[in-house]
Amino acid sequence: WGFVFWISYAAFFVCYVALGADVATDYEDRILLNSYTRLFTLGGGLIGTAVPLTAIAAFTSAGMETPTAWAVFAAILAGIVLIGGFLCWNATRGCELPVYEEPESQGIKGFLTDCRQLLTLRPYLKVIFSKVCSNIAYTFYTGTLIFYMQFVLQIDTRFSTVIYLLSNVFSLVLVPFIAGMTLRFGKRKYMAYSQFVCAALSVLM
Repeated sequence: WGFVFWISYAAFFVCYVALGADVATDYEDRILLNSYTRLFTLGGGLIGTAVPLTAIAAFTSAGMETPTAWAVFAAILAGIVLIGGFLCWNATRGCELPVYEEPESQGIKGFLTDCRQLLTLRPYLKVIFSKVCSNIAYTFYTGTLIFYMQFVLQIDTRFSTVIYLLSNVFSLVLVPFIAGMTLRFGKRKYMAYSQFVCAALSVLM
């Protein structure tokens, strides 16, 4: 089920992130739009990391079995996701920029050709490699953090929820700062600087 979830998440989120390029043409407008997108994404992450453990604890305290509690919460979350997806579609429909393509560039064959051409670009490969490394590091971080808190420190799940809550609040506060720095230095330089600083801090901590 985890595999199905991440495939579904990627199918939506890739389109969601790419939507900014379709509704804004100016470079700075796109940065600002993506900043707002990030705020909503972090807000959803805030709910997704802080609420589940508290909700499951409340459901089980009310007499539900743990599997049933997770099923009920998943159903509630699925409904929220469907509503959010509909609102996003309804708010942006008609705002897409017209795309003029040659007939041979359309369809599955044209899509695969575009992907092959993108993978021949060295900067694009570097971005992909950087993103893969970041995802691997983040997966190790979140997985080991949960294990360490629950089984080594034996922290109550409600307290771990508070930790995730504070982490997401801190990320929300950083969004305006990151947007400002990106507008000032450009995406390329800011990405390089931020990755270096985060890696150095991770090693020190």
